[in-house]
Amino acid sequence: MVRRTPKVVTIEELTAMLAEKSSQPQLPIVRPQFAVLERSNSAFAESLDIDTPIRFLEPRFGLLRKGKLRGVINLIDRTLEAPTLVFMAGGTIIQPLECSGDLEIQGFMLESELLTEIFQNRLPQTFNGQVQDFFLSADASTIDKISQIFQSLIAIVKEADYNREVAKSLFAAILYLYDEAYRRHEVIGGKSKSRERELFDSFISLVNQYARSEHNIAFYADKLCITERYLSRVVKGVSGLSAKEWIDRALITEAKVMLKHGNITVAGIADELNFPNPGFFNKFFKRLVGITPNAYREH
Repeated sequence: MVRRTPKVVTIEELTAMLAEKSSQPQLPIVRPQFAVLERSNSAFAESLDIDTPIRFLEPRFGLLRKGKLRGVINLIDRTLEAPTLVFMAGGTIIQPLECSGDLEIQGFMLESELLTEIFQNRLPQTFNGQVQDFFLSADASTIDKISQIFQSLIAIVKEADYNREVAKSLFAAILYLYDEAYRRHEVIGGKSKSRERELFDSFISLVNQYARSEHNIAFYADKLCITERYLSRVVKGVSGLSAKEWIDRALITEAKVMLKHGNITVAGIADELNFPNPGFFNKFFKRLVGITPNAYREH
């Protein structure tokens, strides 16, 4: 069986999307291997397709300075309120739902190769693949330090003949501050994290990684070295949803990404997501979404 990868939204495509849909777009500064969003308001979020999931290829680092943003990020419903530090690893799927009118965001994305170049294969532990995403309330001191470095970064990369080495050093300084904030948060909150919560987090991480091909709870229970019954009880107790509902949510999210951002046929998507046949996939999609895959693609 040939496996295809659904189309992702690159920084160039995102820039074009913003320019097309926003009357006053605040576009990223795009340079080889990175892009920087100086400061954006609600027009940025509203320019994305509300209720449509998007997969981003590159790691993203942001600071929500004002307002509130709600969406689904890697299957989890999130409501972010300023001030919040945001990290999303490459491959993250986000589904914007709504944002406040006073929204203000700044941030940047870096290609993985540039991250490796900046840290010369000594990436901070937070960004070496162990953490899928995080959203941390930031104190005033951290906000101030990041903002000052960020403004220097903007001043550098706005120049046509910018100094790449200086830009790399400023990226590194910001990322060390993000890493410090995350590790401090883990030390403070780690002791109170229950065994059940750790299992649930591990389950969600596995679902994000394997749901395209693995639809059965038994697979995830085996990966976690626990019984299906125990996994089902823990997931339901922590989240209020069953393990199967989380797997189905991941499948629907993947299917929506392919339908909206790719040219794979519905039959191809059914094959890609390991359904027995297109008819089974159509029934599954309509049961959970309320319309057929073709109707969703044309909507």
